[in-house]
Amino acid sequence: MKEIDELVKVAQNTKLVGDNILNKWFDRKEYYGEMVEDDGKVVITQEVGIGVKPSVDYVNDEIVIKFGREVRRYKVGCLDRGSIKAYVTNGVLTVEGRRCDYDREAEEDSGSGEEE
Repeated sequence: MKEIDELVKVAQNTKLVGDNILNKWFDRKEYYGEMVEDDGKVVITQEVGIGVKPSVDYVNDEIVIKFGREVRRYKVGCLDRGSIKAYVTNGVLTVEGRRCDYDREAEEDSGSGEEE
């Protein structure tokens, strides 16, 4: 127990760019995000903070969002690259995209009704 107390004292006295290391760790901001799918459209909302300019990439069926020191990955499957749109409003990033197969399925459904 004595060793742990000494370690905590050392950590409290150690400076990281003028700040206490333990306070930096405990004051760490948690950024919330979620993914919703509706009618062939995928919408991801990710809190990034006001004034932050995130980067959004679509790699290997994942949306990869980078902002600050954070990297968030959302497994979305196949999306039409041309349909992916990203914008930030009040510190919240919204990424929208349409599924690859959604348009084809809609055409097949409407086409099968006309043949009969």
